[in-house]
Amino acid sequence: MSDEQPPQYVAYPRGHHGSSEKLIALADGYAGLSRVFAGYVLANVMLVIGGLLTTYSLSVLELFIIGFTIYFTKRPIRQFGKELEWSERKILNVNALMGGNLFCCGIFGFGILQWIAARELTSYHLRLSFAGVPKDLLAAKVAELRQAESMLPPRD
Repeated sequence: MSDEQPPQYVAYPRGHHGSSEKLIALADGYAGLSRVFAGYVLANVMLVIGGLLTTYSLSVLELFIIGFTIYFTKRPIRQFGKELEWSERKILNVNALMGGNLFCCGIFGFGILQWIAARELTSYHLRLSFAGVPKDLLAAKVAELRQAESMLPPRD
């Protein structure tokens, strides 16, 4: 009979590549894009109604919507762009394209970005709604990931 000990394994979240910080950034970015999307649609509806009620040029309102979109999408795109390991140039390009696309192209852009973020979030086995991840589910998953991360050996 040998004195061989059974192998010991390191506890880490198997089959998943994310961290709690990445999950929080992705969830915040997704929720931020949802809020900006609602404002974007509302602003475009007002622009269309304004165009129907007046014969004046609407270029000032269009520039406002472009500025609104660029300014308010900057933070959510940066949040999940960094977590998806996008370069700074790609983040800036996506942000500029989101603002430069009025009406339906912008709506498709929001849809594509939210689909990318949703695909990453569902890899954590979370249920999504339009407004983002429900807070109780997010808190439970973050606690689970942090507990698993605390069992990892420290990095050198």
